[in-house]
Amino acid sequence: MSEKGAQWAKQRFSWQAIGLQMIQFYDWLLTGGQPPDYMHDTLRAA
Repeated sequence: MSEKGAQWAKQRFSWQAIGLQMIQFYDWLLTGGQPPDYMHDTLRAA
């Protein structure tokens, strides 16, 4: 894997990144509004 690819994977799939996504998801569930940015592709596919 290239250095650029490794950096992208680290930013996207690190525990810190996943934890932030979970916080954004639960905040969205509790307060409503627009879904988190990372969910847009998933919601369009549904």
